[in-house]
Amino acid sequence: RRVGREVTSTRRRRALSDEEKSQRRDQIIAAAKEVFARKGFHAATIADIAKQAGLAYGSVYWYFESKDELFLALMAVEEATLRAHIESAMTREIARQHLAGEALARAAVRATFEFFEADKATVKLLLRDANSLGDRFEKQIGEIYERCIDDIEVFIVAAQEHGEVIAAPSRMVAHTLAALVGQLGQR
Repeated sequence: RRVGREVTSTRRRRALSDEEKSQRRDQIIAAAKEVFARKGFHAATIADIAKQAGLAYGSVYWYFESKDELFLALMAVEEATLRAHIESAMTREIARQHLAGEALARAAVRATFEFFEADKATVKLLLRDANSLGDRFEKQIGEIYERCIDDIEVFIVAAQEHGEVIAAPSRMVAHTLAALVGQLGQR
């Protein structure tokens, strides 16, 4: 009995805290980003990702049910990181120069290009690979794209209100700008 209690107690002590679980999940996502960027979605395996993360193969499945689920989580993380980068850059610009309208839109586009330049893997994942994966990821990519369009449209409307951008349907202008940024980001 004593041995059984000691083993149970040891297992409890070794159980990961919520913070450790979050760190492990982040570790897996970071490894997945590297593997997907290097090999592409179809060629990448959970075993490749586990190896890159320095974990046992089965450990990945404690956090993600499938490669698809892991890829969706990775896309969500990359979207959040990109949007946070843009927001931070714009906040700095507003505080520094009190920008509005077109100048603020320019700051957002510049921050997007800077982010893509610094992180080629994200460009590959969000702008190239995910779009070529078909129906499984189409909804997710569409939602990411629409949230980016929403952000851009805010700047377009502000610029139109200041007379800095031609009066046109703001959503159409936002889609056009996003398409241009996406095309340039891929180059």
